[in-house]
Formats: sequence, C-alpha cells, structure tokens
Amino acid sequence: MRQELRNKKLGYKFRRQHIIDVFIADFICIEKKLIIEVDGDYHNIPNQQELDILRTQNIKMKLAFMCLFDNEA
Repeated sequence: MRQELRNKKLGYKFRRQHIIDVFIADFICIEKKLIIEVDGDYHNIPNQQELDILRTQNIKMKLAFMCLFDNEA
C-alpha cells in the first residue's frame, strides 16, 4: 500500500506517521481529509480494540473519513 501512496501517484499528497492530538495516523491526505490506518495483530488485543474505537471516534470528529485495513504482511 505504501508504494501506491508515494509521490502523488493517486493525485494527492499523503503524509506518513502524522500526529493528530495524541494519535499517530499511518497515512493522511490533508487535502481530502482522509486517514488510512493499517492495523496489525497488536490491534486484536481486547484492551487495544477499546482504545482503537476511541481513537477512531476522536479522529472522525476532526476529519471527514477514515479507512482501516488489516496488515496481512
């Protein structure tokens, strides 16, 4: 996925590891208000899942759209 987001291949600039409040977004396109999160196995831990829900709610209040993907690699 990282390769597709580099060098404006999709027509928009994506930043990597961008800080939003106390969260770090994996990828963000500020122009389109889009965040892409790639969640690994760590995010399957029940306590972490609760924190992820809060993270998602917090980020969605600030931005329009957020996509979550599982890290299969």
